This record gives sequence, C-alpha cells and structure tokens, in this order.
Amino acid sequence: MCESHHRPPPSFLTSVADWLQGSYIYPLYKAYGYDLHQIAILFVVGFLSSAIFGTVIGSVADKLGRKRVCILFCIIYSASCLTKLSHQLPMLLFGRLLGGISTSLLFSVFEAWMVSEHFSRVVANILVEHFGFVSPFMASIMFLTAACRT
Repeated sequence: MCESHHRPPPSFLTSVADWLQGSYIYPLYKAYGYDLHQIAILFVVGFLSSAIFGTVIGSVADKLGRKRVCILFCIIYSASCLTKLSHQLPMLLFGRLLGGISTSLLFSVFEAWMVSEHFSRVVANILVEHFGFVSPFMASIMFLTAACRT
C-alpha cells in the first residue's frame, strides 16, 4: 500500500485545527484582560477580513493551484495561532486579520468537514484543562503542519 493511504486527508487535519480553537478565542481574550468592547473589535476584524478576502480567494486558488493555496492556508493559519501568544492588542488584531483570511481559504479550498464538532471540543477542553487557554491554538499548529505534509 502507498504511504499516503495511511495519512488522514488534509481536510480532516485542517478541520481539527480550526475546531480546536473555536471555543477558546473569547476566553483567551478575556483571560488577557480585554473587555467586551475590545473583544468585539477583535471579532469584527476577523469577520471583515474573511468577508473581504473571501471575494478574491477563489480566483487566487485558480491561479496558484489548490495544493499551493492549501499550504498557504496552513502557513497563514499557523501564524494566526502564534499571534495568540501575545497579549498585545495590535498583534491580536493582526492575528484576527490572518484568521479571517484563513477562514476564507478553509471554506473555499478544502472538502467538506470530516470531524464532528463534538470530538474537537472534547479534545480542546482537555487541552485547556491541562495547559491553559492558549493550548488549542498551539495544538492546531501541529495539525496544520501535518496537513502541509500530506
């Protein structure tokens, strides 16, 4: 059997990476001491970024090719995860910008979701209980790296 048959598909890995983070973005910002207004701004930046970049992502994927765009997604989303290590608002805003771009790529490039949200929340909960709010973001990088290698 070919080695690639033993690897999970990239869409599975990127889905897990994305789902690990979802439940802990708000608690992480709250733990960093940001108030509701500041957190709302962070979320709006992510949503606007996704809306703006979502309009051009399809043509970018057509020009660069699917595999390159998938790898680009993994790099950008990993960078977004790394910004969560900073407590500084400008860095977190930059991370939300990258996260919005990543979301646009995720929903336009990868196949249908392959993991239930329930599974990913369980894993994320375990990570947070043992390693804190930033741990789902760091764990996501492992899945994104693995997706790049498939």
